[in-house]
Amino acid sequence: GGPLKKAMPLFMAACSIFRASGLRSSIPTTHMTLEQDAQLRVLCEVVALQGACRAIGLASGGWWPWGRGAELFSEESELEAKRCLPPGKVIFMHVMKTGGLSLDAFLEASCLEHPEAVCSIQRHDGRQDVVGEDRCAPSILTTHQDIVKATSQAGFEDARLFTILRDPVSRVWSFYNYLSQWYKPYQKLNLIAVLTALEEGEDLNEGLAEEDRCGHCHKQLSNGMTKAFTGPNGTLNEAMHWMASLYLIIDIDALDRFSEIAADRGLFSEHPSLAGKTNLGVPHTNEGIPRWGASPDEHTAALIRKQNAWDLALYDYAKTLPTYVS
Repeated sequence: GGPLKKAMPLFMAACSIFRASGLRSSIPTTHMTLEQDAQLRVLCEVVALQGACRAIGLASGGWWPWGRGAELFSEESELEAKRCLPPGKVIFMHVMKTGGLSLDAFLEASCLEHPEAVCSIQRHDGRQDVVGEDRCAPSILTTHQDIVKATSQAGFEDARLFTILRDPVSRVWSFYNYLSQWYKPYQKLNLIAVLTALEEGEDLNEGLAEEDRCGHCHKQLSNGMTKAFTGPNGTLNEAMHWMASLYLIIDIDALDRFSEIAADRGLFSEHPSLAGKTNLGVPHTNEGIPRWGASPDEHTAALIRKQNAWDLALYDYAKTLPTYVS
């Protein structure tokens, strides 16, 4: 509407000032008319951009585009500084089909479980946003990125890394069933046909509309776990090196005990929910009845093993490490 159109340029100008200044607290107060003051109030209080406006206020060290709000935001900044858990503490290497969405749900809820110790989570796992208490700088990164990119994420250079692993045959079968809910080639072809086609270099996306294509399917069906711990062109030895550097490795069969394991291993001791003080549990996601059955037949399983030999070796290696919990 009219107020939004008038106020948006002011809001964007404020954002530009903050970006240019590097979000320093010495940002000068602009001189605004009463009409502009009212327009910004409409934008931040009426049209549901409160979160963005709060974030700007906090990032600027308490400065706010209207005089009366500056003092209030200065107080809120102090409050949030006391309540927010330390940023950049933990990276969750989210390998697909290992229970990661269930763990993400637990972590998001945990960030809001204790009002005196709140946090936010930066997500790079299909979603690209911040969840939890978004007035806090992210304490946790959950990501589908390979480990090289994940450890280069700004603000998480010194974070502790952990992951969940799953038997590679079970993981590939679960991925295939999951994607067959919408990916047309998986609806038409059994997994033997899919794996054979990929082995022969066939592009299963050929002829599909852009929105019906799957850009990550081949990677996930062939040594997807190894690729997560090397990048697309890495080696098994590199993946083993990175695996040995993780702070914690949890088998999917132990996921129900995540909060207990995290507390025992000191994964994020400042976080009450990960230090033994939680009433939360890891929820179970229900994917319904598998389209192609609960488990593969032996012929299919043999072909999965053949095309995931590195993942099998990496999984066996991870189970020998002292950081592995089953």
